[in-house]
Amino acid sequence: MSLREFFHHPDTNEQFILGHYHALTKKEIVKLKKYSKECAKITGVDKKLVINARRGVFSNDAKLKQQLLCSSKKIGFQNEAGELQLDVMKQKVQVQYKDPKVADVLIKKCAIQQNTPEETAFEIVKCYYKNTPNRFSLV
Repeated sequence: MSLREFFHHPDTNEQFILGHYHALTKKEIVKLKKYSKECAKITGVDKKLVINARRGVFSNDAKLKQQLLCSSKKIGFQNEAGELQLDVMKQKVQVQYKDPKVADVLIKKCAIQQNTPEETAFEIVKCYYKNTPNRFSLV
């Protein structure tokens, strides 16, 4: 399902993106888009690379990796030094998937510190995209 496909909750009239295990509110989507725009201004990443990453095509590009690190810091997955914040990751993934087992599997599989903070963010986003039930992207 595309991130552009919205459904309305019949009781609250909130907009949701529905997946196999989770739903993001419109407010959460707006926040992710805001972070992405803020980071793009800082990194100067090519928009096409970001669009492709949202579709699961990850270019080995330094600015894309900087973009992903910036976003990862803003959502709290990595601190300012680029170190993984496993408690924050677990909490956010559990909220998103409503299932602690899914969160544990994703964290164990994807939250692996790499040689650089940028590479860590890049690999987390790729892994998360590949291993979520509906190919959800954090980009």
